[in-house]
Amino acid sequence: MGPPTYIKPYVNQLVELVKKYYGERLVSLAFFGSFVRGIFKENKSDLDLLLVLSETSESHCERIDEFVKNVLMPYYSSPEYINALRTLYLPPVSVVIYSQDEARFFHDIYLDMTLWSEILHDENSFLKSVLDAMRKKIDEWGSLRREISGKSFWILKPDLKIGEELIDKLKPLL
Repeated sequence: MGPPTYIKPYVNQLVELVKKYYGERLVSLAFFGSFVRGIFKENKSDLDLLLVLSETSESHCERIDEFVKNVLMPYYSSPEYINALRTLYLPPVSVVIYSQDEARFFHDIYLDMTLWSEILHDENSFLKSVLDAMRKKIDEWGSLRREISGKSFWILKPDLKIGEELIDKLKPLL
């Protein structure tokens, strides 16, 4: 089951705050996870967000701190959000922030994003190109996505041989 329709205006508000704060630095913005997979559960699911920035701090903690102070706090403290919380479930936001250079390389979140993602902002189709390259790798490897007891996992290369290296961490997808 997908997210309730009442969430859409709050998601739009969050997207606008992200675009306003990051401005020219924002390369790509996408949702992933249960929100776009159609398995959103009230009182359980969060809102997974991927940001790709042209310039960002080397420190992941500083990136998250910047996001919380300049996007999340204004979002959570808006009168509309506070009033809505009295009667509605609004999911917490989880964010992953990559620099454009980092985003060129393999990241495990890309696996499910090749199947389920909603790209809302994408300068020069950057993230689309990264996910297309990841899809190509998945096809090349013969990767399989499996679920057991509601938990999913990927078998990246079913015929992987002992000692064979699958992912060259130094080689970008693009």
